[in-house]
Amino acid sequence: MAEKDTIEKPKLLFSEVQRFSLVLTMPFVILFVVAIGLEGHMILRPMLEGSEDPWPGWALPVSILGIMLNIFVSLVLVCAKLETRLESDGLYVRFFPLHWRFRKVDFDDITLIYPRTYQPLSEFKGYGIRISKHGRAYNVSGNRGVQLEFANGHRLLIGSQKADEFTTMLQEAVLKSRMAKGENPVGKHNIEEHKYEPNAATWM
Repeated sequence: MAEKDTIEKPKLLFSEVQRFSLVLTMPFVILFVVAIGLEGHMILRPMLEGSEDPWPGWALPVSILGIMLNIFVSLVLVCAKLETRLESDGLYVRFFPLHWRFRKVDFDDITLIYPRTYQPLSEFKGYGIRISKHGRAYNVSGNRGVQLEFANGHRLLIGSQKADEFTTMLQEAVLKSRMAKGENPVGKHNIEEHKYEPNAATWM
């Protein structure tokens, strides 16, 4: 028991929870609610009018499937949130409800960290979990985020309303982790505004 008590638990260094803006989500939610109403009306009307054969065999299951899909999409838009947790043992990201568990980013895999302003539509074709030629992105609103680049060449942009603070905390955590392992990281350690360049050479 005493040996277990000596194990140091990861320390929470930074956390952020973001949701889709109501300005972005409400038009879609209203559209899906209207679609649900129309599909429900299509199902009930022939029955209420007493038609003997109101539906062809395929129509009823397709309409019910459409209602379920619209309800699911509406719930996703309303309940979706981007959760970011920086702990002393790694970076954790979850896009709920698409991710039930946090996805861990190991400090050892990160080679470059910097805050930047991005264009959600032109770079990633919108918000959510996005994949484009610029890499992967998790974002729900705004145009600021923290850009991560990895040793394998992959890139991840995490949208943040506190991009500079998040960057500073993450840089310090990565440096501390590497120095604790006896490594001697050499490079630039700041939070300057970077212009996105796929072949950027600046470390951190």
